[in-house]
Amino acid sequence: MLSPKARRTNVLVPYPEHGMMVKRYRDLPWPVIGQAACGLRYPFALIGEYRYRTEERKADIAQAAGLELGVKYRDFVPDDYGPFVMMTLEHDFVTVEDKLRSGISADDAFTLVGKCAAALREFNRIMPHGDPYLENFRITKNGILLYDLEHDHPCEDSEAMMRDRKFFMAHVADVFRECGYLQNAAQYERLLGIMDEQYPTPTPHAYTLGSLGRLYFTLRFGKELMQPSPEAHEASARNDLPSP
Repeated sequence: MLSPKARRTNVLVPYPEHGMMVKRYRDLPWPVIGQAACGLRYPFALIGEYRYRTEERKADIAQAAGLELGVKYRDFVPDDYGPFVMMTLEHDFVTVEDKLRSGISADDAFTLVGKCAAALREFNRIMPHGDPYLENFRITKNGILLYDLEHDHPCEDSEAMMRDRKFFMAHVADVFRECGYLQNAAQYERLLGIMDEQYPTPTPHAYTLGSLGRLYFTLRFGKELMQPSPEAHEASARNDLPSP
């Protein structure tokens, strides 16, 4: 399991005395190389300037749509030494992954992930997130909010949203296994049931990646999730995927 810090494709520098945090976009971040090679990211996602422009564009779309985000983006700066964005820094910056790893109860962990799935689905009503790892969900006084918008999937519309769901589900299962929340079939069924309720799709669990994408997921996240019951399939299939 890679730590959230090791997975970061940028450098975060806090300036608490000014109430700010600076995020600088790095070129050729190694966590993205494998995804780009397997077709899960655009090759130019390795370029900091591209990710900088992507986050600026998506933040503008989210703000124009009235969608509340987990950080307040202030200024995007195209600096010669690497583009960066300045964000308002709040002292209670707690991510969902950090909370899960703090030793909360299993019931609280499942409830928290359900709220994350609902937040992701709400975000997806506007656009795909592109990088729905648990360190990009922030616990705030206004609920679970998403931030870190620098990635896109190399696909569009419902396929991109289902890829969001697959990234999210795979990372949740990975963290849950490490934290001891997934130890038997009943717990897998519970997690899948929460996902079907909070992030319903017209063809649950049927979305597949290409062979290279499946290889990446196997190497990165380990074994596949157990299949849900036929009843869960049928119940979730009656729901429509929200439009982008």
